[in-house]
Amino acid sequence: MFAESDQRSTYSVATSLSNICKLLDVELVVEGSDGVSGTWGAVGHYSIGTLAIGLVKNRTLKAFLADNADNLSLPLDRLNQPPKNKDLIDSGFVALADVPDIVWKQYPSPHLNRKGEDIGVVGGRDTQSGGMRSTGPEHPNHHCDADMPFAGSATLPEACIANPSLLTAATWNAYFDTFPEKVDVLHRGILPFRVWQYFERLKDFAATDPGKFIAAAGTLAHYVGDSCQPLHGSTLSDGVETEEPDIPRDSPGRKDKTGTKLPAFRGEGIHSAYETQMIDMAAKTGALFTEIRKNLGTNHSMALVPDGRGAAVATLTTMRDVAKILPPRHLIDVYEASFAPGSLPHSKALWASVGSETGQVMALGVRTLAMIWDAAWAAGGGDTNHGRIDPAVLRGHYEDPSFVRSVAVDDIEQEIANPTSVRRVAAGRRVGANAAGAKQRQPAKRAVPKKASKKAAKKSAKKSAKKAPAAGRKTAKKAAKKAPKKKAAKR
Repeated sequence: MFAESDQRSTYSVATSLSNICKLLDVELVVEGSDGVSGTWGAVGHYSIGTLAIGLVKNRTLKAFLADNADNLSLPLDRLNQPPKNKDLIDSGFVALADVPDIVWKQYPSPHLNRKGEDIGVVGGRDTQSGGMRSTGPEHPNHHCDADMPFAGSATLPEACIANPSLLTAATWNAYFDTFPEKVDVLHRGILPFRVWQYFERLKDFAATDPGKFIAAAGTLAHYVGDSCQPLHGSTLSDGVETEEPDIPRDSPGRKDKTGTKLPAFRGEGIHSAYETQMIDMAAKTGALFTEIRKNLGTNHSMALVPDGRGAAVATLTTMRDVAKILPPRHLIDVYEASFAPGSLPHSKALWASVGSETGQVMALGVRTLAMIWDAAWAAGGGDTNHGRIDPAVLRGHYEDPSFVRSVAVDDIEQEIANPTSVRRVAAGRRVGANAAGAKQRQPAKRAVPKKASKKAAKKSAKKSAKKAPAAGRKTAKKAAKKAPKKKAAKR
């Protein structure tokens, strides 16, 4: 441009997308195939999977896992930019630690939308629509709203740690039956049972099937990673629906029937802001890995659990400790403060306040994962390093719906004790099927009509409520205090 002297001068103005979105009070929305992986994000899950290998005590197992490091996870130096789901799928092999999100929490291919487009993924395990996304029996395996009082204890984890015999499906149903609003079966989180299920299968595979052992060890990393995410164990997973925000604003995603945005509630949006956006930002600078490593030693330094129930208790212990280190309510407070004029962008404000605590909780997940690997290997009599497993073999396992089958609370005990097989549905049906050779594709936002999902959810909730023993429900209601309104959190 020209200054008063009529001489040409140049300058540039730089900003960040997060600042622009903040000033405009909008959120970036992308198609599913263009988005980064959800929950901790690929960055969080792959960080935990990679770092856990170095903490394993058994030398043979450690060497076996190290030989398969690129199958299990992604190296830290590749995580400075969050990998996209589509890129991971199109590569022909999804590193195992994020398969539960990228593959299993999708419709199986082919699943055709109204335009006749295949929106499924080979190996997907979702069975119905969940609003703007799909849902199914895989979803409750990633979380557990466990921070309500139960059986005379302040929270569900504390009750089960004090009395491990409470780890039953009937008790879990009784706990969720104490919530003031009915919780449907796909929101009755069973994360500790999923880890129990994995321990039993790892034990089975340790000395008999090296390919399945590595496939299970890698995908287990995802669930243990979920257990150290503070918002995956809380009814406050995406804010507090009953409270007003500190600064009034529109909801980042909810709208009324006319398409008008609804008012936001307090903390709404914290889930993705913390576990994906903040984590990705910290990984890009390398600060995330520095903070995690501050809390790691030369090995996991934990006593090995003897069995699957012990692994479930260890998961609950991690969840309890994580909630103490980084309470969800504190995360919400920090997030709300970042909306004040002149504050840092959300990601930077969160990291400045809870970066150290985030390193602590993720390190706890790393250590717990390494311990469970060690324990299952020992319980199963593993004694051989079989070297690197062909990724095609591992892909065959994770695309098989029978492999460590995904189920909800009413079927989990049967699946732990006596795993069942799943018949692959013939290709070409509109309701998704696993088809050998079908192209892996990332699902779009919309799949099936919303009315069908509501009917299915109501039917599942009624069925689940009937299966919980009446005596158990009565006892649980007496033991628990009144819970806040339950919402279908984005997991």
